[in-house]
Amino acid sequence: MADYTIKRLKNELVEIKKSPLPYANAEPRDENLLLWDGVVLGPVGTPYEGGKFHFKMEFIYRDYPYEPPKVTFKTKIFHCNFNTIGNVCLSTLKLPEDKGTWRSAMGIQSILISIHQLMAEPNSKDSLTPSIGDLYDDKRDKHDEIARMWTERYAMED
Repeated sequence: MADYTIKRLKNELVEIKKSPLPYANAEPRDENLLLWDGVVLGPVGTPYEGGKFHFKMEFIYRDYPYEPPKVTFKTKIFHCNFNTIGNVCLSTLKLPEDKGTWRSAMGIQSILISIHQLMAEPNSKDSLTPSIGDLYDDKRDKHDEIARMWTERYAMED
């Protein structure tokens, strides 16, 4: 099974290089196929626009693709589905028994697409940071103002 994990990750890397997404990318860190660094650009028309949000993906050698990787954001983001230590609340990063939608047919490209979509469409009903979800629901202008400020402070490179 472990050999399958490595083979699968190699194939996904080839696919990512062949068909890159315009708004997100990921690649192995120092040729370590079990640890990847990624970046997603803030979606246009959102308070995250113009930001570059960096994260890492850790693959469990014997479990991927049957279990999703652990994704941890390194760039701070003011978003109800992220917390201050970089965890992400995203159904595609959870197994069905944990109320998730991960399937072994999914892969890194699916994760990149899902993260970008989540940034554009927060799910305040499944908040990892409920206070931000409440602000998003009740005072959207204030939420967006703070999110834009955080994007400028933490996600825009000089």
